[in-house]
Amino acid sequence: MNYTSKINFFLFSLLLLFPASLVSGPLIPELIMNIISIFVIIILIQEKKIKLLLNNFFYYYFFFVIYITLNAFFSVYADEIFLKNLFYFLFLLFIFAVYYLFLINHKIINLLYFSLIFVFSILIIDGFTEFFFDKNLFGNMSFRKDRIASLFGTRLVLGSFLAKYFFLILSLFFFVKQENIIFKYYNLTIIFLAFILIFLTGERTAFISISIGIIIFFICSNFSIYKKILFLLF
Repeated sequence: MNYTSKINFFLFSLLLLFPASLVSGPLIPELIMNIISIFVIIILIQEKKIKLLLNNFFYYYFFFVIYITLNAFFSVYADEIFLKNLFYFLFLLFIFAVYYLFLINHKIINLLYFSLIFVFSILIIDGFTEFFFDKNLFGNMSFRKDRIASLFGTRLVLGSFLAKYFFLILSLFFFVKQENIIFKYYNLTIIFLAFILIFLTGERTAFISISIGIIIFFICSNFSIYKKILFLLF
């Protein structure tokens, strides 16, 4: 394995660990995100492929970052939010870094999908365990009797976490070729249970947003009118 292959393997590994790291809090995901971005930018400069960044999406996002940074600067809450908005461009670099990794090895998309399914599976099993037994798989009691926190501890963000990544998994479900029918139905079950668990967490904003998103998804899909009507009735 040459030097470039080792670097690529390292970056692929970090990307696959990224979904699981999101459960731990903001520190580890931001560290992974920045490491991947820095390495990819260095690679693009060395290989003289920096033009990969120069497209319409980059320009739109760049001006958007400038816009929100200026808004933060002139805001009455500038002391609290300016520095946070100043580094928002790091997300843009991460987007293109992931895009670059997809270009050099498109199979990483499949592995990322499996990684997300794994994280969702753990959270769903743990969440339902806490719902029925008032403690999670590790024996930790519920932080609040009326809410489900799962592996997030005192942070009551399980519903919003599942909602944010729900449509990413749903889109990858249709994008990734799944030859094993058992695995396909397992993934479909995980997606359905995620929707139920979001409702059970009691996070109304997360549940309402994902419900609206699912309705829009089915309306815009190429499913038959019969299936769309059945779904809306359900």
